[in-house]
Amino acid sequence: MLKSLKILSLCAITIPCLLSNAEGGFSLQVTDVSTATTVTIADNGAGDLTADVNKILISQNVGSFEVFATSGITNTPGTTFAELINGVGSITNLTAQTRTLTLILSASDFTSPIGDVLQGIIASTGQFQNVAGTANIMVSFFYDAGNALFAETSLITSAGYSIAGPQGNQTVDAAGILLGATAPYALTLKINIELSRNAKIDVDSTALLTAAVPEPTSLAILGLGGLLAGFGVARRKRQQAAELTV
Repeated sequence: MLKSLKILSLCAITIPCLLSNAEGGFSLQVTDVSTATTVTIADNGAGDLTADVNKILISQNVGSFEVFATSGITNTPGTTFAELINGVGSITNLTAQTRTLTLILSASDFTSPIGDVLQGIIASTGQFQNVAGTANIMVSFFYDAGNALFAETSLITSAGYSIAGPQGNQTVDAAGILLGATAPYALTLKINIELSRNAKIDVDSTALLTAAVPEPTSLAILGLGGLLAGFGVARRKRQQAAELTV
């Protein structure tokens, strides 16, 4: 119970202002690939430990993994960006074998932004929490014109990285172009995590869809990607500060 209350307090710090949107669906799907165990949690549905709209909190075992994660969306009709956030997520492999977990955050019925050319950006930070082990992480961002939850129809961008204990950490970001987005549509953020035996990591990822960046494109992409990466680092520092005071 104490850990659950602690996680709830971190959620308020991690995602302070998730704005209302006209999404028809917002869900988190967690799968232990090795055992084919899947848990799907809808916003305010069974397994969601927060009553907040557009935010999902999970704290449970899924197959071979112990999973604590906060996920949310930020978007209002008519705004120039749509965001999917997998906040501070603590993932532990409870077995003596290498295992793979996927976290898929998806929302449908986005009505903005739309246009001939949009920019998709992802940023992810991983940090090892125990003394040994390795983790391989792949983060992917998808658009679906058919407005279907969890659809991996059009890949906007993706990035992969590896970290190792003790206390290893890394931040990556990437950007891509989406052509011809029309409303309504669905967005999906997929995080694939391969963990060595008994390894524990925190993963903090964000996906943002916004109006296309003017030239020089490459410089703008790096700037926006670094900004999102900074958000992830800031959330990590806030989490660590909260843990020291609990």
